[in-house]
Amino acid sequence: MALLFASCNKDDVVVLNEPNIPLPEGISEALAFELLVHQVESTTLNVLHSLSERDRGAANTHINFNIFSDRGTCGGQFLDTSNNQLLLSFGKGCIDGTGYTLKGSILLDYDHPADTPGNTIRITLTDFELNNISLNGVLELTNTSENNSDTQKSYRLEFDDLMLTLRGKSTPFEGSRNIQYEKTNGRDHLDTKANYLTSNSWHFTLPSGTTFELINTGPNLSTFSCWLHKVYLPARGSLQVDNGETTLQIDLNTNACDFLFYWQSENGIPVLHDLRESL
Repeated sequence: MALLFASCNKDDVVVLNEPNIPLPEGISEALAFELLVHQVESTTLNVLHSLSERDRGAANTHINFNIFSDRGTCGGQFLDTSNNQLLLSFGKGCIDGTGYTLKGSILLDYDHPADTPGNTIRITLTDFELNNISLNGVLELTNTSENNSDTQKSYRLEFDDLMLTLRGKSTPFEGSRNIQYEKTNGRDHLDTKANYLTSNSWHFTLPSGTTFELINTGPNLSTFSCWLHKVYLPARGSLQVDNGETTLQIDLNTNACDFLFYWQSENGIPVLHDLRESL
């Protein structure tokens, strides 16, 4: 059986908006993981930027704005410069600038406070939660940029046995993610424009024992304009989820800042779904 998620040019077809139609197995986990990984990487890049600014002597009131500046800001920060460690503790829950409730902790072991090419950060998540979806384990984030630029960055994120817990059920993820972004201006929210591209290659095994492989059909695009509206799901792109028997294509091309995506039911009619109803 194959389920194909239709493209988002829906002018010539009937689209159902029916939350009672169950999602095929594996979709909620894949998109929940996308949201949490993005939160972790953007929180890491935000505090690393602030750490680098402080390291060069900038006062808190003069730290340059960066596109991740509202991520993970509610947590307490505990810096150990002797061991190049920064602990972010969100305790039993706090609401950060994204509007999400964060819990648990993120420990960063970094090579150098300056985010330069080749710098690697080991990220340890302990009972880290975003709106009651949790992620535990270790990731490594490496700056793979060719040049030391403040406006163009590339990173590679790698992880093994990273445990996602959604609705009380735990799913291990393993794989990698490539990130590339470019911004213009950046000293003021209202003037900033940024495109954030991600490509994913990972697999996960559900509690039922079914293993899925997830890959991009092309880079997924997130935009700063959507982040300003507190929407962190990619605005354009798609993900393929394959379990060896069924291939699912998740279509994110709604051309809007929202949590909507399309999938196609067995009767061939595209179904519009709001991710927030499945988390």
